[in-house]
Amino acid sequence: LITLLAASGLWTGIDYFVRYTDQPGLPEAFAERDWLLGRYVAGLTPPFRAYLTPAQAEMATIYFALGGDQDLLHSFDAAMTTVPLGAPGEVLVYLVAAEALAARESLFERFPESSINPLEDGFIPYTLLGSAERIPTANLTDLPLGEGISLVAWDTALAAAALNVELYWQATMSLTQPATAYVQLLAADGALVAQHDHIPAGYPTQLWRAGELVTDQFVLDLRGVPAGVYTLRTGFYDSETQQPLGDGVEFARITLP
Repeated sequence: LITLLAASGLWTGIDYFVRYTDQPGLPEAFAERDWLLGRYVAGLTPPFRAYLTPAQAEMATIYFALGGDQDLLHSFDAAMTTVPLGAPGEVLVYLVAAEALAARESLFERFPESSINPLEDGFIPYTLLGSAERIPTANLTDLPLGEGISLVAWDTALAAAALNVELYWQATMSLTQPATAYVQLLAADGALVAQHDHIPAGYPTQLWRAGELVTDQFVLDLRGVPAGVYTLRTGFYDSETQQPLGDGVEFARITLP
């Protein structure tokens, strides 16, 4: 019986990922838009990284169309602050649902040099060449944040009673655990003045792949914070256990007016 079950499972897998993948009638049996999207990605010329937005929980039909290769396409929510940027030098293809206006505006604002292809079966492909700039060069760094993540660049901007901080991370290995990131503002004596913690919900850490760049934004509340010189510190902790994932790092000194 065990042998029969194993054989049945094997042939089911072959049917699912090999025999049926190229059959043109499958869109009638599966979600047609997802099927067409998966076949579009399968037809792209490697090397590339493809991302679908908005994020969707159900990806089975897409992965079926990709022959079961789940690493060819990840989904994220471009309307949130976490954005995957692929690995340095890679061609990026962002597939944006036609109705996702906020996501389209967010990506175009971030990558005005991207080429926007015509509407393709309900989604719009944004293509970014491997040579295109994807992280700011003014504040480059290389600071390990525990096992698997390094801080590679950062940027700040003062707003009304707030400090906007944008961080750029690189995964040095594929990650498995959900992690929460934090940014702290420290006084000269080391006292904690402000802090912002959040999970990179638009593209959670367990999806990050080795070499991949990811950016996220934080807002520190400066109400009541006096003028002076301060230090910015960042790190990660396990979202479930609250245990630190390595040591936090100090990455910038800023002067508040």
